[in-house]
Amino acid sequence: MIYLGIVFITAMGGVALGLVVSSLVSDPKTAANIVPLVLIPQIIMGGALIKYEDMNRNLALVYTFTRGFRASEQGTK
Repeated sequence: MIYLGIVFITAMGGVALGLVVSSLVSDPKTAANIVPLVLIPQIIMGGALIKYEDMNRNLALVYTFTRGFRASEQGTK
């Protein structure tokens, strides 16, 4: 059921993005030219070109400290 919710939210986000692009311009050709500018950052940030591990390499250190901090909080309870 959770996957259905994720797919639904993703679909609604895509529809909303399409409506924003179509409301900003009046000419269909201009909208067609804007679509790649909107989709390229999504492809890059979505992990299709760069693996998440490479994209968030510096976050591993932050995650280690966060995990250690949470463990110390649980030990004090």
